[in-house]
Amino acid sequence: MWRPERRLWFKLAMLLGKSVKQAQEEISSAEFSEWMAFFNLEPMPDSWTQHGQLMTMIARAMGDKAAQPEQFIPKVRRKIQTPDQIKQMGRLMALCHNQRVATRGDNRRNNGKRKS
Repeated sequence: MWRPERRLWFKLAMLLGKSVKQAQEEISSAEFSEWMAFFNLEPMPDSWTQHGQLMTMIARAMGDKAAQPEQFIPKVRRKIQTPDQIKQMGRLMALCHNQRVATRGDNRRNNGKRKS
């Protein structure tokens, strides 16, 4: 997911209101190359950077003259998971999902009334 061209497909799809597959079907290789060149010259604004700048202006207007955008941008710390941890999380998510589906099914069979 960290390949620049793959990330650009997601950005384009989001901008166009389409899925990545739809965007790839509609955008030719030549046009995609132009989009890559365009984003290299004019990068899309990062929403967190914009948020930080806006919050800095508000903080300074309220009297905090030392406010900096970095104070308002969350720091992402990615913890690397082992394959076993990923499997365990997948099992837990499946268990929670299946439990909810089973509960919803019981509610529908009882006309929305829970069993006592």
